[in-house]
Amino acid sequence: ITGTCGSTAQSGSKESDVEWRLTEEAGGYRLIISPSAQKADYSVYMQNYTEETDNAPWYAYRDKIKAVSIDGTVCSIGSRAFLSCSALEEVIWNGGYVRTIGEAAFSGCGSLKRIDIPSGVTSLEDFLFMDCNGLEEITLPERVTSIGESVFSGCGSLEKIPLTNSITSIGSCAFEESGLVQIILPAKMSRIEAGTFQNCERLMHVTIPKGIAEVGANAFAGCTAIEELAFPESVAAVGEEMLAGCTKLKTVYGYSGNNSVKDYCSQADITFVDMSNVGIQLTYDSNGGDMGTIVQKKFPLETYGEFPQAAKSGYTLGGWYTAKEGGEKVTAETVISQTKDHTVYAHWLLGAGACGSAARWEIVEENGGHRLNISGTNHTGSYSSGSEVPWHENRDKITDITVENGVTSIGGYLFFGCSGVTELELPESVEEIRRNAFSGCSNLETLSVAAE
Repeated sequence: ITGTCGSTAQSGSKESDVEWRLTEEAGGYRLIISPSAQKADYSVYMQNYTEETDNAPWYAYRDKIKAVSIDGTVCSIGSRAFLSCSALEEVIWNGGYVRTIGEAAFSGCGSLKRIDIPSGVTSLEDFLFMDCNGLEEITLPERVTSIGESVFSGCGSLEKIPLTNSITSIGSCAFEESGLVQIILPAKMSRIEAGTFQNCERLMHVTIPKGIAEVGANAFAGCTAIEELAFPESVAAVGEEMLAGCTKLKTVYGYSGNNSVKDYCSQADITFVDMSNVGIQLTYDSNGGDMGTIVQKKFPLETYGEFPQAAKSGYTLGGWYTAKEGGEKVTAETVISQTKDHTVYAHWLLGAGACGSAARWEIVEENGGHRLNISGTNHTGSYSSGSEVPWHENRDKITDITVENGVTSIGGYLFFGCSGVTELELPESVEEIRRNAFSGCSNLETLSVAAE
């Protein structure tokens, strides 16, 4: 099943320079979009499908398309291109040329769990992932500067999204009825639009940066899990029903100049706490390092700033975290979202580095032992002997191993001699385990692969 869907014109007109074809795969189809043979060396653009009656030519097969491949010099994805492709599970960007993705392109793709936005994309257009209720993870490139209206509206499985500091604007209702649990808004934003987080019933923590001047109507309405919220000094205006239906919200923190916030809280029977002259106590715990603990006075919504120097014999500092083990990493640029005294902890690495073309490893001190973490995408690299593995000299100190989803191959001799490990679960992304990967793991009792 084949056809055409675009041209060399950036308007994406109905010409034959872009081709599509459906190939059968187990239980469905793979949709392949590519330049025609005559235009293989030209930049080509998919057609936009903007009218309700103007659907993509593969629309009739939308509930059977399980994968999409964007090949060659295709530079744009047309508006509503994959609308309601309810079986779509995988999007592969083979060409590396994509610069724009049209509005609602993936709206209603309920089976899509993960997607990486191509590095050349600078904006997420309106309704792009609306009602993708299975979407759990998305990676945004540093070049993205704007998120449009209702982009993630109805994404009930999306618990977190790392927003880059290059983002300057987020459209109204962008995360409405999403599954967000926490979010840190980018420092360059100046306004929170109307309904941005409306009815995010699981949202508990929001970091609003300095520079936000206005918060729109219903911005946090229906966020029933929020218990406290802090506004920077810069907020000068707030919209109606901003916090309507936030049934657990009892305290709002702000500053003496936040008159509109104070007035809103007074009318809504919410306690307003003026932080102008009240600091918090921030404790730096070196977590076994030579520094011990250091206490400093900080204010909510400012950044953590420079961290004290800490060292530990035989280890390198892996960063500062919100928990003694695990927790969220904080950096000098991280905004202090907590309004209460708290502690950050040094985490120590026995070693770290690359393994394979797109994977990394680190050995973290944890629970009286050491956890080997392997993250990234693609394969981990394969070795012809145990002595070639980069953590070989520390193999007998490893007591736990975590392989993150995205790793596709376990290389030969990868865990050679890790005799302290008793159980290991591999992620669903692993497709291959090469020979002797677990050679010398004499105490390994349980090995499992997570179900898809």
